[in-house]
Amino acid sequence: MIGVLFRITSLKQTTMASASVLDNNYCCLRTCVNKCLKPSDNKVHVRAPCQYKESGLENKDGQNDTKAEMLAEWDENGEAKFHMKCWKLLRGVAWQKSENVSTANNNLVKNNNSNLPSMHQVGGNLKISEREKHLVAEASLTVEFYSSDVMLKREAKRIASMLRKCKYSIVFTGAGVSTATGVGDYRGINGKWTNKGKNNGTSNSKQHGPRLEDIRPSYTHEALVKLVDMGHVKYVISQNTDGLHRLSGIPEDRLSELHGNSFIERCEVCATKRELRHGYRRGPTDASVPESICDMCKCNHRTGRRCAEKDCNGYMRNTVVNFGDKLEEEVLKDAVTHAEMATFVLVLGSSLSVSPANSLIEMGKEPLRLAICNRQVTGFDVKCFELDSSGNQLGSRVFGDCDDLLREVMKCLMDADEQRLWEDAREDRMKKYDAQRTLNGRQKKL
Repeated sequence: MIGVLFRITSLKQTTMASASVLDNNYCCLRTCVNKCLKPSDNKVHVRAPCQYKESGLENKDGQNDTKAEMLAEWDENGEAKFHMKCWKLLRGVAWQKSENVSTANNNLVKNNNSNLPSMHQVGGNLKISEREKHLVAEASLTVEFYSSDVMLKREAKRIASMLRKCKYSIVFTGAGVSTATGVGDYRGINGKWTNKGKNNGTSNSKQHGPRLEDIRPSYTHEALVKLVDMGHVKYVISQNTDGLHRLSGIPEDRLSELHGNSFIERCEVCATKRELRHGYRRGPTDASVPESICDMCKCNHRTGRRCAEKDCNGYMRNTVVNFGDKLEEEVLKDAVTHAEMATFVLVLGSSLSVSPANSLIEMGKEPLRLAICNRQVTGFDVKCFELDSSGNQLGSRVFGDCDDLLREVMKCLMDADEQRLWEDAREDRMKKYDAQRTLNGRQKKL
């Protein structure tokens, strides 16, 4: 699926992990025969920093005898990359599944490292240390998968065909559509909630991304605008608050931002909305505006500004829906209306673990076609493989990055010259985005 996720570099087959496995393009299972991770391979990226630090493996001082007991090469951040088969083998060994070295995964791995006597060739089975069991267990909670480029192209054709043929296609997006812009996701291996949990709620450098004012739409955001313009997508439902769908040009009547927009504030008296050129936490404020702590999320939604409408002067509130808040009724109502009309739902970059938003993807007309592109498994994956009355697969399941999938989908829906012209015009579109995010000038009234 995601064939070009890892750039091919010189193969380093060392007994110690590098500073970061992200800089290398080889499988971290030390007994893997075909070490190179190629575009044609299904791949896995994992991270287990808590157990890694607790075991002392990140200590660079002295001889790393503990590392020598590992089946895999874990870097100093507790990260590792594998062929999907190699990860399944390692996980199987960690879960005490007796997989024989000579038969597992069609002889994909073998014992070729004499420095690992304590783990290998005990009764013909791979053996694993208790430390590494904990590493694998923690890494399994946030593991990310990347399918081969062959699968990516195959599924892109299937999705493009559904976009052409289905009467009412909608798109449901999550944080994964914005990760290419530098905005972090929530439940990935370096997600905001993942880092918070793995660091006992303390800050982590990987949690800090760019300012919202500085990010611009990704390839996926722009592709969705193009698909709406082409008539292939009727509506977009988003869980994101980064404002990139509106910035990219999705019309207001074709978009439901379920969790609000960091660039839109609303008067709590007259309900007038204003779109800001900066995130609601920035910009000029009025010190006389009092805080108002929300009973549900325990946050202050007031932005510190007043309504500019004549004879109003009410307090402006951000529109972001925090955990514990209720969704805005009108926004949810519009989303439900279009979700119920859907014959095909394309989910991009969402773990589908937040309700009631995730219930929308199953409201469409039967037999509903569902396609999901995300790095992690979701509770709705099985629905992608349901069959129609003729025994044909209804949907599609793609593991990996949304930009990679959408590039292939657009190739299927546009001729080469048309796609080239559209992609080459991104520089001009960037100028328009910049103009809407500059801090100079007046606020735009909605």
